[in-house]
Amino acid sequence: MDTTTRRAFIACATALLLAPFTALHAAEGAIVLARSGKSLCQIVQAPDASGVDAYAAATLAGYLKEMTGAEFAVVTPDRREAGKAAIFVGLSEPARVLLEPDPLEKLRDQEHVARSIGRDILLYGKGVHGNLNAVMEFLENSLGWRWYSVYEKPVVPKRPELILAPFDRWRGFGFESRRVPLRYNPDFYLQAGVNMGLETELRRKQRPVPPPLVSWLTNEYFVHTSFSYIPPTPSDPWANKFPWVTKKDYFQTKPEFFSLGENGRRVPDLQLCYSIRRAGGCWSRPPSCERSCS
Repeated sequence: MDTTTRRAFIACATALLLAPFTALHAAEGAIVLARSGKSLCQIVQAPDASGVDAYAAATLAGYLKEMTGAEFAVVTPDRREAGKAAIFVGLSEPARVLLEPDPLEKLRDQEHVARSIGRDILLYGKGVHGNLNAVMEFLENSLGWRWYSVYEKPVVPKRPELILAPFDRWRGFGFESRRVPLRYNPDFYLQAGVNMGLETELRRKQRPVPPPLVSWLTNEYFVHTSFSYIPPTPSDPWANKFPWVTKKDYFQTKPEFFSLGENGRRVPDLQLCYSIRRAGGCWSRPPSCERSCS
């Protein structure tokens, strides 16, 4: 390939790569959050924001700064800069003006919404961690944020110019309780949508619970094994952890839910066989387990 051809190829490839960004830049209704490393919007949280919601707004501002190099102010509605675009974390009064009368009415607990209306972005959800979950959904699906492991740092793409197309997304979870013990970094678990397992332990020791670590479903026990939800036998040591689990003889009625032993037969003292999809349905919906799986 001669020099002229190579230059033409590079120019063409560059034009193709930049075309979507140029089109988005020029498109009517595009949402511009930052340009040339400067913030063009503000983060608005409710004046009575909970500890979890304040954590959500601060987390969003921190990641946006890391992406763009710009400072994104976190303000309450009374300090909102008029005429400037906003990212609303939670349902403060100006956010509700943009939405239907009761935007949470159709949501179940823990379900959350990330959507744009004009130049503004609204991140809200139902329940203790609903607004935080909406913030993390936005970071992940609109901005490319990832955090794969508690042993690693988050993946935060560098984007000095941040322009988005309009969007409207809803998300929920398949598991009502996703509780784990905290190891090394509570931020990882909070931002991954995991129910905090530390609250029960702190309260048991009569120690204060930091506001962001409040759980939405406080289990009285830490669940190390799914036998707490699907007991193989009434005598299993994990069978009586939760009073709402009334069926305790799954090995007798559903032996296919359990793992194979060395002799090739099902045994009640190893673990569940997770290839059985109905078993997964049981422990993802514990209160309905007896009705759906017995």
